Amino acid sequence: EEVVVEVTKSPLGTAARPIQLLFAPTVNTAVISTRVPAFLDFLTNATGREFAVGVLDDEQTVVDLLCAAPVDTIAFLSEIGYTTAADQCGVTPAVLGVNRHGLDWHAGMIVVRRAGGIELTPVGRSMADAAREALDRLHEAASGVRMRQHRRLSIGVYGHFLSRVLLPRLADLGRSLPSLEVDVHTSTNPLDLLPTRFDAVIAVSSSGRQAGLVVRPLMPITTVAVAAPRRLAAGPIDFTAVPLLHTRPRPEDWRRWLDHAGLGAIAVRGGSSFESASQTLEAAAADLGAAIAIEELLQPDLASGSLVIAHPARRPTTRHFTLQYEARLAADPSLTAFADWLCARFARADDA
Repeated sequence: EEVVVEVTKSPLGTAARPIQLLFAPTVNTAVISTRVPAFLDFLTNATGREFAVGVLDDEQTVVDLLCAAPVDTIAFLSEIGYTTAADQCGVTPAVLGVNRHGLDWHAGMIVVRRAGGIELTPVGRSMADAAREALDRLHEAASGVRMRQHRRLSIGVYGHFLSRVLLPRLADLGRSLPSLEVDVHTSTNPLDLLPTRFDAVIAVSSSGRQAGLVVRPLMPITTVAVAAPRRLAAGPIDFTAVPLLHTRPRPEDWRRWLDHAGLGAIAVRGGSSFESASQTLEAAAADLGAAIAIEELLQPDLASGSLVIAHPARRPTTRHFTLQYEARLAADPSLTAFADWLCARFARADDA
């Protein structure tokens, strides 16, 4: 008798199912072994997901695995390997690079007819914007143009952090530094909040040193379970029965909190999911279920009475909200003024 066994895959990007970064043996394995640990740390900090690296026997094997599991796999291919993958299963490139002369940096160009019909990918457009800004700065330097005492800053920020704690503080910025102008750009995608795309970003990361960056911690991150007050009116919440609401950019929050709270036997399945933490908390306030929240960002919701802490367990994490900017801008007077003001404001909040 034939027995059918159904296997449920672990979520992508977890320790049980990491995203696979595949290299062909054409890549210098010594370079991979030296640089990959820092690269994996960066990817995990930026995305909250787990990654694994493999160097395979030949490039065709890399292409075969990429085509067999495109969702689980990121492949680093030569020009010939990319052409093979494109013919085999329609692969398109995310980032193009050239490795020549053993240098750890490179530059290149693709020359085509103006009417050639080639368009940049979204990643390519981001790289082109960053390159244009860098070239503009080089032009200013070569022309002897100096930055004004306070130039206009571009700050990328995690949207939930902006709405919960930063917006109330920005009014004070105008009073403290009236000549400093700041443009704020929000996103829920960690890959959008890269320091190379802005003068500085406020993002989630470890508070330790990162190569080429100045990292200044603003506040730690502690997660708690929350719900609408009426959900607790009859007594403590039964987490085996209450719908669990999920924030898609933070898929492991419930599993980690339940394990920390001693409720590891509870399965995390079902429940609504939302594209941002703000939407998840709005759903919890509407009594659609319980949610995991960052305690340090909860004050407006607790003060208004729309949410309450649903369980005494508080899970500290190793992550912080940090201000990050490139080390080359460390002496920029406008950025230094903004960074010092911001860190001082959050230090006063901690003291309070």
